[in-house]
Amino acid sequence: AWGFIYGLMFGVPFLIFLRDPILVPATHQIFPTFSAGTLLAYLVFVMPISETLFFRGLLQNQLVFWMVGLLATLWNIVLFFPVMWQSIIQFPAVAFVIAITLLMMNMIYVYVRERNGLAAAWICQITANLLMLYIPFL
Repeated sequence: AWGFIYGLMFGVPFLIFLRDPILVPATHQIFPTFSAGTLLAYLVFVMPISETLFFRGLLQNQLVFWMVGLLATLWNIVLFFPVMWQSIIQFPAVAFVIAITLLMMNMIYVYVRERNGLAAAWICQITANLLMLYIPFL
């Protein structure tokens, strides 16, 4: 339950205030060829399971929590920013907001894992993905 609550607390404000100016264009650029069903499977299963198991399951046992959050953010930037390169050049402020958002998300996942366990971090990431990436995509 804590993972869901933290995911809601983080995702809902971003969905309310940044949906149209940032989240909708970003999701369509990051996932240009995905159908809604494919994106849903990717955001619920593929991305959260792999990131949670690697970063919060394996690395968080060996590194301090803030380092795990930074490494996960670096991974997300390497993964998403090449797809969005044209927008980053045109709108560097949007790229900055997305990078800060990724950092905040990853630090919350690390915190939730530290405080409530691996399953809670996984559920938190799924909830945030659905609110911040799936709903704006629709």
